[in-house]
Amino acid sequence: MEQDAAARRERYHDYTIGQILRTLAGSLREYTTVSLVTPLFMIAEVVIECIIPFYTSDLIDRITEGAGMEVVASHSATLILLALVSLAMGTGGGITASKASAGLAKNLRHDMYASIQSFSFSNIDHFTTSSLVTRLTTDTTNVQMAYMMLVRSAMRGPLMEMIRREIELHKRYGNGEIIFKCNQLVDAGIIRALYRASMAGVRVRLQVRGICCLRPGLPGISENITVTSIVGRFLEHSRIYWFHANGEDIMYIGSADLMPRNLDHRIEVLTPILDPELRRKIREDILEVHLADNVQTWQLQADATYTRLKPSSKETAVNAQERMIAQHISRDDI
Repeated sequence: MEQDAAARRERYHDYTIGQILRTLAGSLREYTTVSLVTPLFMIAEVVIECIIPFYTSDLIDRITEGAGMEVVASHSATLILLALVSLAMGTGGGITASKASAGLAKNLRHDMYASIQSFSFSNIDHFTTSSLVTRLTTDTTNVQMAYMMLVRSAMRGPLMEMIRREIELHKRYGNGEIIFKCNQLVDAGIIRALYRASMAGVRVRLQVRGICCLRPGLPGISENITVTSIVGRFLEHSRIYWFHANGEDIMYIGSADLMPRNLDHRIEVLTPILDPELRRKIREDILEVHLADNVQTWQLQADATYTRLKPSSKETAVNAQERMIAQHISRDDI
C-alpha cells in the first residue's frame, strides 16, 4: 500500500507547470479566441487611462496660456471620445473574460465527468470521495470570481457620489469641504470630480504623499484646492476620506489609493467611521495636525512644482510626525 502511494506521488511530481497549463488550455477549445482577446481589451483600457490625465493636463496648460474656445472644444471632444473608448474597452474585456471563464469551467466540468466515468475501480480507489467532490464542485470558485468582477467598481461609485453630494450641499448651505489623505491621486474621474467641486466653491484640502496628477490653484478651475505632501522621518501611509456634508461629518478609511488600478482593477473597500468620538479624534489628532504641518510639508503649485513650507517668525512650528510621537508616548493606556 505504501509502495502504491509512493508511486502515485512520483507520478504527480512528474507533472510540470507547463503540462498542467497545457491540460487546462485543452479545455478552452471554442473559447480560445475570447481568451486571447480579453488581454487586448485590458491593455487598451489601461493605455487610454494613462493618456487621459496627460491630455487633461495639456488642456489646463492651454487654458492658462489663454487658449480660445476652439482649443477647449477640440480637446474636450477628444477627452469625451477617449472616455467612451475606454468604457467600451472595459466593457468588452468584462464580457469576453466572463465568457472565457464560464466556458472554461463548463468544459473542465464536462472533461472531469467524462474522465471519472472511464475510471476503473482500481483507479477510483486511488481517490477519496471528498477529493472527487471537491474537484467536481469548483463552480463556486467561478461564481466568486464573477461576483468579484461585478463589484470591482464598488469604491469609485460611492466616492463620486459623495463628491457630487458635497457640491449640492455647498450650493444650499455654503459650507462644503472635502479632505483626502492618501498616497497617490491619479484617477482622471476623481480628479475631474474634485475640479467640479472646486469650481462650485467647495474647499478641497488634499494631502497626497506621492504622485498627484491634479493641478491646484488654477483660476476658475482648482483655486479652492490645496495639495500638500509630508516628507519626514516616517513614510506617510494612511488613507482617510472626509466630507463635511453640512455637519454630518462623513469619514472613510481604507488601504486604497485613488488610482485606476485600485478603483477598476482590484477589489477595494473603504470602511465608514460611524462612532462620532472616533471620527473627531481622527479628524483633530491626525488630519488637522498633518494639514497644519509647516516643517516637513511640501505644497504643490499650479505649475506642478513643489515648494517647501517654512514657519514664519510669527507662526508656531508644527511637525506632525513629532507631534504624533508625543501624543502616542503620553497615552495612558500604553
